[in-house]
Amino acid sequence: MLPENTGRFKDLIWFEKAKNLRAIIGGCGGIGSWLALLVSRMGIIPLLYDNDKVEAHNIGGQLFRTKDIGLLKTQSVSITLEDFSNTYCDYKSQRYGTESMSSYIMFSAFDNMLARKTMFGNFVNFINTVDENDQSYIKPIFIDGRLGAEYFEIYCVTEDKIEEYEKTLFDDSEVQDLPCTAKQTSHTAAMIAANMTGFLTNHISNCVTNSDERVVPFKYFYSIPNCFTEITI
Repeated sequence: MLPENTGRFKDLIWFEKAKNLRAIIGGCGGIGSWLALLVSRMGIIPLLYDNDKVEAHNIGGQLFRTKDIGLLKTQSVSITLEDFSNTYCDYKSQRYGTESMSSYIMFSAFDNMLARKTMFGNFVNFINTVDENDQSYIKPIFIDGRLGAEYFEIYCVTEDKIEEYEKTLFDDSEVQDLPCTAKQTSHTAAMIAANMTGFLTNHISNCVTNSDERVVPFKYFYSIPNCFTEITI
């Protein structure tokens, strides 16, 4: 990222610490495609996981161009980051699995619970291996986004919230299947990605100041039709 790209926010508390950190983003669809762009503009280097290709029906809710149809989603997002944030990212055009990488910052942007559970399991294992003397160290955080067409919820999971978060996990068979025409919109996807990015900047700021000055909610729920917000700290 060129220095002039950060000229409007380089003095914010979180910037120097965030710069060149790696964040793993599992899933490059409705949440992950928008999220990758936003965190890359913070100076963070995304590592993307997704094995899907861009299809025509993805255009309505995800950050892809019509000419990207047929490309792997990871390839398309990497092109977007180069064009719109002058950032190069790493990516693996494969499903996120038990052998996949872990990091201090992990975003679950999946559309299924099995992948979410897998990534969270890797995150828990990673916590037990962290080196607090590592120059890139921040308190590990797992940020999980769950997206509907007109609502979303976000979970921000640190080591002290692991047991509480585990209670929110369930089997994919328990999820109500909605009609394909009522699953996703671009504005809701962009909103959840922006909020997930904001909670990350709050978390990094708190790590820098060694405080809880900024709010990083355990659960954040927002409904567009009702303008209703529910926050659990």
